[in-house]
Amino acid sequence: MRHARLAFAILLSTLAGPALAFDTPKALLEAIYQPYQGQAERGDIGRFLSARLEDIRQNQTSTVAASADHSDDLANFDPFVQGDAFFPFDLLIAEPAVLGDRAIATVSFRNFGAPSLMSIAMVRESDGWKVDDIASMGEGENWLYSWLLTVDPFGN
Repeated sequence: MRHARLAFAILLSTLAGPALAFDTPKALLEAIYQPYQGQAERGDIGRFLSARLEDIRQNQTSTVAASADHSDDLANFDPFVQGDAFFPFDLLIAEPAVLGDRAIATVSFRNFGAPSLMSIAMVRESDGWKVDDIASMGEGENWLYSWLLTVDPFGN
């Protein structure tokens, strides 16, 4: 009976997929950028976002999809590479500064030759570290992800 319970628990954990709990902010950032380097499947970015930011994203995605011709623009926008097309190289993830349950780190890279500088704010939630906001700080590309989602960048 014990072995049956153990086998059942293993089966359930296998079906549920790998746990996405990140013990450190650096581990979270490395996991985010692995797919862009051809080291993992990209998947939905929502799994990396804090409950607050994912709620904003889901609400805005639903609103835009229901009322605009720009639903593909928002759905395809990847804030980690500043667009929908990505081929980043020269990736540099700085060591995060951690203060209690909050952290921030810069990430820089070139995407199709264009330099990018991102500031990624993170928060520790019950299931590990998550991204709480993303700021593009590069030349000519200044935005805050939560602001883009809240203000409706497509003018609807």
